[in-house]
Amino acid sequence: MSLDDQGFLSPEIEKYREEIRAKNQPSFKLVEDLNGFCQQTKYRLEIHNRDGQQLFAGCLLVKLLNDVQAAVILFEKGLVSQGCSMLRVALESLIVLGKICESYEFVHGYVKIGEKERLKLVRSIRSVSTNVFNDIKPELTDELIKKIEKTLEGTECTSNREQWARDINLHHLYVGAYRLFSQEVHSSPRALNEYFMSNEEHEFIGFEWGPKGGEDLRVELLEASRFLIYGMSFINKLFELNIDEQLKAFDNQYAEMDGSAMEGTKFV
Repeated sequence: MSLDDQGFLSPEIEKYREEIRAKNQPSFKLVEDLNGFCQQTKYRLEIHNRDGQQLFAGCLLVKLLNDVQAAVILFEKGLVSQGCSMLRVALESLIVLGKICESYEFVHGYVKIGEKERLKLVRSIRSVSTNVFNDIKPELTDELIKKIEKTLEGTECTSNREQWARDINLHHLYVGAYRLFSQEVHSSPRALNEYFMSNEEHEFIGFEWGPKGGEDLRVELLEASRFLIYGMSFINKLFELNIDEQLKAFDNQYAEMDGSAMEGTKFV
């Protein structure tokens, strides 16, 4: 099964994976060392089952770790656009994690936002006139809608990722990485550049459907590392883990590779 016939599901992808990892070895090492530290540190979280802030923060940390791991797996196989899309998902997890950790009051709003989105989904499915959702429509009763509406009574809640990022001093990530990676998520024209080949006259001559063994992923992998450092910084403060020195050591490694210290954090 060749790469031309099976794409990224071909066994041939392994040789490209080895080339990509060799070219980006320092960047892979940093994010993998950070990931290992985060994975071990999560076992130190003492979560009280009646504390919504701690519970959501713990779950969001696990999701952030999984999101970053998924991005790294995609990057090492040469799926760069898809890896960037996954980094955008990871950044959204990070923003919500930071907001949860910084504000106990936000927990209630966060739950209401979830219910508001649930209500929108239920109403949308009920409004579809075709037979597509016939199996589940009987479960979407008027009583269910009234029950969800009741949970939304009281304080108005608005989902605004940009404002949340600003609130936790990560607005620079929103206007930079979030919007940049959103181009991949939304399949913007610029996101399609890597899928076609052109000649010196910039004329289309064919499609690109496989990985490039020489992919330079330093920037993307550094972003993944940066998200983990920020995420653990928020967790460190909320759970009082006293891991400032370890985070500072990782930040120093990041700064050496990036050429500048991370903006907007003192390991919170």
